[in-house]
Amino acid sequence: MLSKGQLLTWQSLLRIAIFLVAGPLVAAAGSCDHSAQDDPLCRASSVREERSLVQVFRKKDKINVTLNTDEGLGELFRTSPFLMSHDSATGFMGVDDLRDISAQAQFTGFTQQLDCGVRAIDIRTVVNQVDIFDHLSTIQFFHGSIVEHGLFVGWVSDQTVKSSMPEITAWARTHPDELVVLVLSHCYKRRNFLPFWEGMSCTDDSMVLAFADQGIKAQMDCNTLNSWTLYQAKAYATMDGGGGKVLLIPGEGYCVDAGFDSSVTEAELVQPYLEKRKGQAASMGRPYQTQALIQQNSIAVPVLAHLNEQVSTWSQQYPQGLFQGVNFLEVNMACSYGTSISENIGAKVSDDDRQKCKQHCKVAWEKHGACRSTACILWKMSILVWYGMEDLAFWSMAGILRHAP
Repeated sequence: MLSKGQLLTWQSLLRIAIFLVAGPLVAAAGSCDHSAQDDPLCRASSVREERSLVQVFRKKDKINVTLNTDEGLGELFRTSPFLMSHDSATGFMGVDDLRDISAQAQFTGFTQQLDCGVRAIDIRTVVNQVDIFDHLSTIQFFHGSIVEHGLFVGWVSDQTVKSSMPEITAWARTHPDELVVLVLSHCYKRRNFLPFWEGMSCTDDSMVLAFADQGIKAQMDCNTLNSWTLYQAKAYATMDGGGGKVLLIPGEGYCVDAGFDSSVTEAELVQPYLEKRKGQAASMGRPYQTQALIQQNSIAVPVLAHLNEQVSTWSQQYPQGLFQGVNFLEVNMACSYGTSISENIGAKVSDDDRQKCKQHCKVAWEKHGACRSTACILWKMSILVWYGMEDLAFWSMAGILRHAP
């Protein structure tokens, strides 16, 4: 039987062998050719290019539609436009987290997304129960899936409701005319941070109380949301002491029609989906999401800057066109054209917030490697495969040698 030192020696030799074979392939896949003008992902990845990933902002003298203000007293909440970030909490993912390929739809935190024009935040939570009385210790955010026997596979944030909501309420107080909507869905609980999860109601009193403790008003009654005007929603959402307006509502599976369509797996299929969704809007009768994004059907989250550019172009026709009557307009990567889309559909984005958004997204993309092209994805995948091959080969060899005569 081999000693620990001998096993480590074998592991080192295997690493060298794998490096010699896989190294050239990794190097070839890992480069993002910024001179490739026909690749919109690499082109958008450079923060120094004229048309960067950050935003193409509208001119200051562009006339805004003002349905998202108190001037539109009769406008229904369920037909009022809000730019919504999809899987909002994934903007908290760590810089070196290799799971960003399969999970990350946003690249900045909640308040940075608000600076970029987002007015509705996609909240997905897991509650950690740490004692026999089921008291709530922390409520975190996540992106992932529940597989057999309640086993969770995916990413969970370090950030919690308690640590992140004060930033949102502080932002709202400095933007008293803007209503921020927290759309809560996909609620789970787990015990003692174990990876086995079970579903829980997003309207559970303990869940609602966790947000209320942060000064956030919640409306869990779907009939009320269906009948509210925007003015009534803003009045209800106004925090104690005046100022900001933040509203928690139950989302997908509760009061909001998610508009999920698994067949939208290519950029060319987004426009037909939007046309179909527009036709459904008049008879919806409740708050609803319009997902102006590509659905994930492989390892990588499809975050395409050029798609958001197209959404920005379409939104210029609002309140007519593809987004006539739109409610929650949901996008990946709000860093890309978020301010222009949001302004086009009626939000107020200050010059200061525009500049902050540019800086947030510049820093975020520099930290995140500034590339989402196929080459970059292959590079990260190759690293994962590399270590997987290493471990498999090492332990297989160890087993063979252990049983050798």
